[in-house]
Amino acid sequence: MAKKQPDPSQDPGAKHPLLVYRFIARRYRPAGVLLFIMGLIALLPWLVPALRFSNSFLNYTQLAYVGVAALVAGAGLWILSLFMERRAYVQCHPQYLVIRTAAHSVAVAYQRFNAVQPVQVARMWNMKEIKGRERHFIKPLAGETALEAEVNEFPVPEKRLYRNFSRFLFSPREKGFIFIVPNPSALSIEISTYTQNALDQRDAEQQRYLDPIERLKYQDGKLF
Repeated sequence: MAKKQPDPSQDPGAKHPLLVYRFIARRYRPAGVLLFIMGLIALLPWLVPALRFSNSFLNYTQLAYVGVAALVAGAGLWILSLFMERRAYVQCHPQYLVIRTAAHSVAVAYQRFNAVQPVQVARMWNMKEIKGRERHFIKPLAGETALEAEVNEFPVPEKRLYRNFSRFLFSPREKGFIFIVPNPSALSIEISTYTQNALDQRDAEQQRYLDPIERLKYQDGKLF
């Protein structure tokens, strides 16, 4: 059975995962795994009586409490990383484009877009100049093709955007966004389709409006 295509006039488009947030989210997983393993080790004396030592700093019951806390914290970090990864995406809606992460979202009206074009991630940033943990976020994506969406104005103050989102979501050469997604060509087609549909709807609404004098002329022409 063929997959139903979204109607740009009513239905939102596909959710295109923002790949840079996949690596941002995964930084929490090693700590989560470590805490989980430590929690299991701390529970061993409670589960295996032979491992209980009288001269321990904590007795086996206290260690069990610590172990449970570590297990919960480790599982929490793991779940948090999955949530952050899955909640980071860009999606077309009938009248605007939504950029969403686990903590923040912003809607960009299609009228703000000046140009949308494919770019190479490696050409947008000099990987050698990026230091620290940010290098781990973007270097694995250096060979990817992304989508650059130039805008005339940002929908909210620029400082607020840079505070709420990764800098790898913004074009370093133009005022606009960089979408590093698994299928940039599909996203480009969707943005073009939804933009054109939004413009057509706006034109249709303007044509439907008639001032009182024009409406009277129209009615006279229909009646006589």
